[in-house]
Amino acid sequence: MRKSLSYGASCLLMAGLVAGLGLRGQVLHADSPLPSFDVATIRPSKGDSLRIVRSSSELQMLYVTARYLMEQAYNIPWTNGSKDRIRGGPGWMDSDHYDIDAKVGSEAAAALDPLPEQQRRTEMNLRLQTLLADRLKLKVHFETQQEPIFAIMVGKNGAKLTPASEAEGQHDLGIFVRYNGQAAQMTAKGVSLAELANWLTGYSEIDGQTVVDRTGLTQRYDFVLSWARERALTNGEQSGGSETQGGGPALSTALQEQLGLNLVNTRGPLEVIVVDSIERPTEN
Repeated sequence: MRKSLSYGASCLLMAGLVAGLGLRGQVLHADSPLPSFDVATIRPSKGDSLRIVRSSSELQMLYVTARYLMEQAYNIPWTNGSKDRIRGGPGWMDSDHYDIDAKVGSEAAAALDPLPEQQRRTEMNLRLQTLLADRLKLKVHFETQQEPIFAIMVGKNGAKLTPASEAEGQHDLGIFVRYNGQAAQMTAKGVSLAELANWLTGYSEIDGQTVVDRTGLTQRYDFVLSWARERALTNGEQSGGSETQGGGPALSTALQEQLGLNLVNTRGPLEVIVVDSIERPTEN
């Protein structure tokens, strides 16, 4: 199926509450006219390291490629497999680096400020789509193809999940992951399994393969998941053992034992972005 569209105009990681438009395994599409930044500058980068600074009023991106900008704008997780989600385009999309400084006006910033972090990010990414169309003359279309994916399914003994507490506030919700060496622990509050799948899509051990929820469970849950990180999973391959060298269970084993969920390697429809045309931005 093809849908054509051209736009002319220790370490603590917080995933936050995933908004409907911002699901990590899905391409980000606008359901209304695209918003834009009030002012934006694009210059060839003079640095040599990636740096991203986000706020309610400004988005700064240093030493980024055009492909990276597209990944951010369309919500493609940056992983080893991300190139497979954006296809076509010239070689300079990966070799030329730019510094971006884009700002919204005070009224728009005031409207964005009270939103959950992920929703603010989504709104900024939609503006980034406009920037790409206006300044890099980007035109794309979208295709849905059968690709390798991982599916989360309920195990044979049923899910081991606790429905979310109704007392939790909006800013308490989300996925929080703490790493300590090879040990990883996820604390989820008020999270759907679709949101868990989307978090896993951007996780390094999945190696760029999209994860989808096929449990049929629609509630939100509170849970803690602990595992030991291991080598990246590859297409057609699942975790080989019940424990990693880090001394704890592998991710797929932890999902089975602690949540009653299976991570199954299969195939399914996946939306990809095809670059029809793009131009180098003029300096300003």
